[in-house]
Amino acid sequence: APTAASVTGAGYSFVSTTCGISLAASETCAVVVRFSPNSTVHNSGMLTVATQAGNRSVTLSSTGIEGVASVNPGALTFGVQQTATSSAQTVTVTNTGTAPLQFTGIGMVTGEANFAQSNNCGLVAVGASCSITVAFTPVEQGVVTGTVGLAHDGGGVAAVTLSGEGRAASASLSVPSFGTTSVGSSSTGDAILSNTGVGPLAVTAPGSASVSGTNFAFASSNCPASLPAGQNCRIVVSFSPTSTTARTGALNLATGAGARQVTLSATGVQGFASTNTGALTFGTTQVGATAGSQS
Repeated sequence: APTAASVTGAGYSFVSTTCGISLAASETCAVVVRFSPNSTVHNSGMLTVATQAGNRSVTLSSTGIEGVASVNPGALTFGVQQTATSSAQTVTVTNTGTAPLQFTGIGMVTGEANFAQSNNCGLVAVGASCSITVAFTPVEQGVVTGTVGLAHDGGGVAAVTLSGEGRAASASLSVPSFGTTSVGSSSTGDAILSNTGVGPLAVTAPGSASVSGTNFAFASSNCPASLPAGQNCRIVVSFSPTSTTARTGALNLATGAGARQVTLSATGVQGFASTNTGALTFGTTQVGATAGSQS
C-alpha cells in the first residue's frame, strides 16, 4: 500500500508517502505522519507499513504544548470613587505555558460605560508578560461591575472581572453669624464650605461668591478651585447696617456638588450714651465760691 499506512493513536494521522509499489535494494522512502494534539497530555501511537518482508511498525510518541495565560491580580476592585473622576489599575498577564501565546483580541465584554481598557498584549513568548490597564470612571452612583475578555490561542484565563462603586460629590455650607452690630459700623460672619464627598470638590469662582440682601456684601474667601475630600474652606460675609431694621439676604456658591445656598439674617442696633450715676450732688457751697468738679 504505497499510498497509505496504518496510523493509530490520539492526535496522529497519515499525511503522505513517497514509497512506490517497489523499493529497490538500499533505496529509502518516507512516510509523513501528522500530530495534532488537543491537549498537553502525552500521546502514544503506532505507524504500521505492510511490506513483502512483513509488517514494519514504529512507535509514535509526542506531547502537545500550548501557551497559558495567567493573570495577576485575577480581579480588580476599585472601591468607592466619586463620579466623573478616574483611577487606573494594571493586570499583568504572564505566559506560563510551553509555547508562545498569541492574543487575538482583548476588550470590554461588559461594563464599558464605567470601565475602559488598554493593553500591549500581542505574541507573548514563554515566560514573558504583557499588561492590561483598566480605567474606572463611574458615571452612575452605586456598585458597578465589568469584564475584560481575553481572546488567545492557548489555555488559562479568558476574562478579568472588575468592580467599583460610584458616589456623587457632596458638600455642606454653614450659616454665618454676625452677632451684635451697631448702625454705622460693620461686622463679619464666616460661612464654612465642607467637602463631605470621597473626591475633590470643584469650587466655581473660588475667589468670590454671590451675596444678596441689603447691607450684606462678600468680603473674602480662602476656598481653592479644587477642595480635597474631607477638607473645608471659609467664605467671609460682611454686614454693615444702616438702620435697626431686620435684614435678610442669601449667600450662593457654585460647586461640583451643585449650588449651595444659605440664608443671611442680621439686625443693626442703635448706639446710645449712658452715665454711671443718675445725678450729681455738690453739697453746700458758699455764695461766690466754686464747688469741686464731678463727673
